[in-house]
Amino acid sequence: MAAGLGLSLITTAPVLWLLAGTVIAVACVGSDQLIHAHWRQHRRRRRRYDLTLWIFPALIVAGGFLVLRLPFFNSGPAVAVGITATTLLFAAVVVCQLHSLSTEDPRYPLARFVLTLLVYLSAFGIYSAIYAPRVRAAYSATAVTIVTLLLCLELFRGQTVDGRRALLYAGVLGLAVGEITWALNYWLVGPLAGGLLMLVVLYVGAGVSQSHMGGELSRRTLAEFTGVAAAAVLLVVGIGVLAR
Repeated sequence: MAAGLGLSLITTAPVLWLLAGTVIAVACVGSDQLIHAHWRQHRRRRRRYDLTLWIFPALIVAGGFLVLRLPFFNSGPAVAVGITATTLLFAAVVVCQLHSLSTEDPRYPLARFVLTLLVYLSAFGIYSAIYAPRVRAAYSATAVTIVTLLLCLELFRGQTVDGRRALLYAGVLGLAVGEITWALNYWLVGPLAGGLLMLVVLYVGAGVSQSHMGGELSRRTLAEFTGVAAAAVLLVVGIGVLAR
């Protein structure tokens, strides 16, 4: 995967898209083989949401191809750091997924906690990378909607709810963040600020949805998420004012 990310920086379309597709496929197959090996060792069978385990590793690779094209990675050392960080992130995701297969695993709570953090970290990077080129909203908003839907499937994977219901919530959140992307195209903010605002919408929406699905939604929970969202918006606006 690291070799593919490095080669992508010296190739152009259409070879680039072929290379990206190949590396993403390798990531999916490789993580699937590791998961099967884990099941064989512990004599467990394939479960209902197992195919969703491919989603996050594939997004990490796809996000790596996008993030490495941000202006911050315009030097050799920065590129090396970016490739190393993406590779380590991919490894961490696969290891945590192995320990999140069963609630009986002693590392299950820690694995789910780390996976949640990695989802939000990956979302911030991918959102920023999609927003940075300022392409037409029809493309950027659609891409953000799809990415959000897939990330939410990973976030909701640990919830004991019907798969269709989880998919419905993920789709609604995807549309919400996509609409935010559409609006941000008319607001001159930097890639990181735009990525942060989209991340806030994902965080608040996913948190409220998970609380609702778990039967733990309360006024206090809503107030906490609203406070986080307001603080993030004020931070971005403040940075924009100071930048002027």
